[in-house]
Amino acid sequence: MLGNYMNMTFWISPFADNSFPRDWTIFYALFWAGYGPFMGLFIARISRGRTIREVIVWGMLGCIVGGYLIHGVFGSYTLWLQYNAVNHVEGKLALDAVAILKQSGGPAAMMAVLDTLPLGKLVMCVYCAFSTIFLATSVDSGCYVVASVATRSLGVNDDPARWHRSFWAFAQALLAVGLLAIGGLNVAKQFGNFSGALMALPVLLLTLSWMQIVRHEKGYLLRHYMKPMPADSFDKWTGPAQQEVHPQTARN
Repeated sequence: MLGNYMNMTFWISPFADNSFPRDWTIFYALFWAGYGPFMGLFIARISRGRTIREVIVWGMLGCIVGGYLIHGVFGSYTLWLQYNAVNHVEGKLALDAVAILKQSGGPAAMMAVLDTLPLGKLVMCVYCAFSTIFLATSVDSGCYVVASVATRSLGVNDDPARWHRSFWAFAQALLAVGLLAIGGLNVAKQFGNFSGALMALPVLLLTLSWMQIVRHEKGYLLRHYMKPMPADSFDKWTGPAQQEVHPQTARN
């Protein structure tokens, strides 16, 4: 996997008549272009008491470990099951996941793969529980960020009103139901590509602005903790050095 990492990462040429690698690679890149900004705002909001360096490092490590678990571990295990089924390997677990995928869809294939694991039923229950938690927290974080951006005069330590967050949750639910009713996952992918392409320019501008801030602060923000300050104190703020505190104090 490491030896072929670059080729596997940037390979988007269709295989035979199947455009799956190209379509899903482009979709995945544009998905993160649209998903990244609000997720970054949410992570920054809940990471008070941490340096920017800690937020970046642990955020990247978490995404890498999660992605490797899904694609590297479970993906490779599924390919192993498929290989044993196609080649009729004796004495090995085998599952024709591709046939199940074509006949019953992705969720059925995923459940069938999990059922081959030791304590498969328990694994499926744990998976369903974590999927529900992930979906709930993703929707909540999205509503939180949108409501924060759409709220006027929101203080540094204030949260948006619950009714405002509920409104955006309801709006997201209507949007998702509408996209599924129109054409299912394909329409949702096209919408994600369109919105992600629109967000590419703001993301680029935010990245350039972030680099300018770090260069201007000479790395101070990467290494030091900052006290949370009231919204009305920013006009009296004379410099970051006056707000530096001990890390343990900032965490408390």
